Parts: sequence; C-alpha cells; structure tokens
Amino acid sequence: MKNVLLPTDLSVQSLAPVHQIVRDAKNEKPVVYVVHMLSLPTSITDLLFMEEKKPYKSVPGHFIEAFQMLANKYKNLIQKIEFKLIYCSTSRYLNNFIEGNNIDSIYMLDNFNYRQPLPESQKFIGFIQKCKAELIKVPLQPKVLSEYQILSPLLGTDMKKPVALSTHSKPTVTYS
Repeated sequence: MKNVLLPTDLSVQSLAPVHQIVRDAKNEKPVVYVVHMLSLPTSITDLLFMEEKKPYKSVPGHFIEAFQMLANKYKNLIQKIEFKLIYCSTSRYLNNFIEGNNIDSIYMLDNFNYRQPLPESQKFIGFIQKCKAELIKVPLQPKVLSEYQILSPLLGTDMKKPVALSTHSKPTVTYS
C-alpha cells in the first residue's frame, strides 16, 4: 500500500494532483493525506485555549465540496483520502508526520503559487523541499489555473456548460 501526502492551500486547484496519484498507483489503492499546515500559536494563552476543531470552520466550502467530489469519484481506486490540518513550524515536525504516517511520496503542483488563505496558514514549500520522502511535481495544466466557478476541469470531465457551485449545500469534513 502506498501512502501519499498532498499539501494544499485550500484552493480547489491544489487538489488536481489526485488524478496523477491514482494513475501512478496503478493496481494499488493508495492512502492520500491532503494536508494544510498551520503555524503553532506562540502565546501560552492561545495554547491553553486552543480549540482542536476551530480551524476546520475556516475551510472554504468550495474546497470541501471539491474534496468530497474527488473522494466519491475515486472511492474504488483509493483506499482512503483524508483531509487534515496539522500544526507545523519546522521541517523536523513535518518529517515526524511523514514517518508516523509512513508517507512514501509527496505530490505537488509544479510552478503553482501556493497561498496562505488563513491567518495561521504556514508557508510549507521550504518544509516540503527538506523532507525525506520522494517529491513528485505534477505539471500544471492550463485549465487548472482558472479560478473554479466550475469543477469539471478538476474532475476530469468535459462539461460544456458552466455549473455554479451550490451555496446551499453543507459539506462535512470528518475529523481524525
């Protein structure tokens, strides 16, 4: 079984490497950890009263919806796909996370401008480059660059008519 780390900036575009992960897995069913890294609070008060699930409330709904669509699309080809927010302030912590979860490889978009969408979001590119796991850079497809008003480029479909995301749906994220 192959364990894969997919760092995300909580944009729909950053989920695009999932297709390559499935193609590279061939007959294996990989375990995919989609991870967004947060900086650890520095004050004692923030640490004492830190709510474990609070950052999950800040995750954009369109990201959760795209994540769930990909999970449903590949449910027979992926053993498990899990979204986690991890506190990471050094590459040493990230390496511990990689060792603890037996991560074989890290997939990232090549030449993609990863953003910091939350106030506590961490710049993770430097940490990833210092990791012990194999780094696989997935070429950026031009259609993935657009801001998603439709999910067809992410899902690999050829829908001609744009479909707006539902603002009434309430996506869920499971906590591990």
